[in-house]
Amino acid sequence: MVRIEMSKEPESRVNTGINLWEVRECKLERAQSGARGQMLVFKFKFGDAEFTDRANLDGNGWYYGRPKLIALGLSATEDVDIDPLDFIGKHVWLATKLDKKLST
Repeated sequence: MVRIEMSKEPESRVNTGINLWEVRECKLERAQSGARGQMLVFKFKFGDAEFTDRANLDGNGWYYGRPKLIALGLSATEDVDIDPLDFIGKHVWLATKLDKKLST
């Protein structure tokens, strides 16, 4: 006879480290709060994990948004016209660290 611990939650199959994430969704939104202007909202997926990130396209958030867009393949020196749908299916290497959320 084998005893199975059914109440134990399965662990994620995503390993901490550098992983190749895929852009599954991308849409243009208006930024809120301190960073004004437009931003791209990305949904990334790797294995059974997903997360959402934003890249501000102007204002104070451009300091953080520009490197994200470069990592996704945009030129660091040429002006471009982009369509959010162009990012879907792109892959980017990201440092991954998983934090387990505590439920109350």
